[in-house]
Order: sequence, then structure tokens, then C-alpha cells
Amino acid sequence: MPTPPNYPFSTSEAQGAVVGGRLYVFGGFVQNTFVPPHRQANVYSPITNQWTALPNLPKGVTHAGMTTDGQRYIYYASGYIENDTLNGQIFGSRAAWRFDTQVLTYTALPFLPVPRAAGVLVWHADKLHYIGGANIERTQDVGDHYVLDLNNLNAGWTTAAALPNPRHHAAGLALGGLIYYIGGQHKHDGALVPQADVHRYNPLTDSWTAVASLPTPLNHMGSATVVIDGRIITLGGQVLHNAAISSMYSYNPTTDQWSALNNLPVNRHSAVAGVLDGVICYTTGLSSKTFKGIPVAP
Repeated sequence: MPTPPNYPFSTSEAQGAVVGGRLYVFGGFVQNTFVPPHRQANVYSPITNQWTALPNLPKGVTHAGMTTDGQRYIYYASGYIENDTLNGQIFGSRAAWRFDTQVLTYTALPFLPVPRAAGVLVWHADKLHYIGGANIERTQDVGDHYVLDLNNLNAGWTTAAALPNPRHHAAGLALGGLIYYIGGQHKHDGALVPQADVHRYNPLTDSWTAVASLPTPLNHMGSATVVIDGRIITLGGQVLHNAAISSMYSYNPTTDQWSALNNLPVNRHSAVAGVLDGVICYTTGLSSKTFKGIPVAP
């Protein structure tokens, strides 16, 4: 894979996903102009080694949960959204959307039951799981767990087992038929309390299990957590408010152990990462700089 060019502009708290060997990045905050969230989206192709603009999001958004079926569709739900009248942002949304990577269109999905932001969205077995997050007033860390059957949209979102430690700004993904909810935080901004907890959800039993905790409490790495060679890799993140790290950690689900990897070139949080041709592409996060690399033990 060639060295990727920088993202078209500096942004942070964007959302991203990989489909068809390309990295898609949506929304976020433009650096130094944090409100409102912007609508721009771009896709990186290692074949052309270029970023290409996509149709704008229906509404500027950040702090949304985003996931993909890995084949064609990218899904996102909730988030901080642009305020049409006040040139600011609203700290929660019920909206859910599907982006078609083939025809480049956005399609609205059934609303979440309540406005949420900073939760995790995971695709598993043709169902969307929206887990955790914060309420629209940013006064409550929530563990609510909602499920949308993509083959029965008329049924809307149903309720599943709640996350044991309610939190937000975490990472979440599916691996081996199970859903992982990794790290996160309680509260917000200068009052935030980072979390090291990792919980694993079994859709067959509708139950959560605590597994090995992160080596350090961590948040703001939700869009920069990937699966490679059967391992979960976290890249960067925050340990305190605006205190980014360069650490990368690897989780082995077979041994239930975390280990440290070589560090990123810089301290970075709120970035987007994806695996392209076996190589991690890491971009944005209060910057436009884009890196590539393969994680190894130090």
C-alpha cells in the first residue's frame, strides 16, 4: 500500500469505516471551529492513492456510532448534530442512516427510541446494536442497548441486555460472533473519568461478560479501533481530557490478554483508522496527517 496523502483538511471526532478496500470518513469537527459539526465526507483508495469527496451528509454530525456490513453499506446513528438555527450543535439525536457505497446515497432508518450521542454502533448478523452513550443533556452515562433487525425495519429498535458499566466515548466491534465494548468514560470534558473496562456481549444468550481490562483507562479511540489477524487493536486515545497518547494495544480473545505494541508516531485522539490490504491507515484526530503501518510488539 502506498503512503496515503493527508486528509483534505484537519478534523477530529469524525466517524469512519472500511468497505471494499477503501476507507470512508464522515463528518467531525473542523479544527479550531468546533461547531457546528460539518457535513463533509471523503473516501481513500489505495489503488489511486487519493482522497475523493463523497456527497455531503444529510446533517453535520460527530459522536455518532458507525459500523458496516463489510460488503456495501455503512450505518450510523445518534451523535452531536448541527443546529440549523443557532449555528451550533445539539448534543444528541435519534436519527439513524444507511450509506450505500455503490450508489453514494443516504437512506433514513427508523429513529432510535431516545436521543443519544457518543455510543457504539455494531453490525452483527444483519442487526444493528446501538449500545451505551450519553443523554442529550450530557448529564447521564447510559448503558441502554437497542437492536434494529435490518430485515424487519417495521419492528423498529428493540431492547436488549444493558451494558453493565454505563459509559460513552468507547470503542465497539464484532469479532467471532461476539460484540466487544472497550474502554470509554464517565462524565464529560474536564470532569471525565476514563474507563478501562471491557465487556463482551453474546447475542445468542443476550448476556454480557467482563473480560480483561485495558492496560490503561482509555477513551476517544472509538473510530480508531480495528481488527487485524483476529486481534483487536486500539490506536491512540485519551487518558485525560485533551491528553492524547501514542500507545497502541492488542487484545487476543483466545487468551483474554492485552499487550502493548509499538507506538504511533505522534500522540493522537479522536482519529479514524481502518485496515487496508493488511496495513492500518490512521488519519485525522485534530489533524489532517495520515499514517500507515503494521503494529508489532516493541
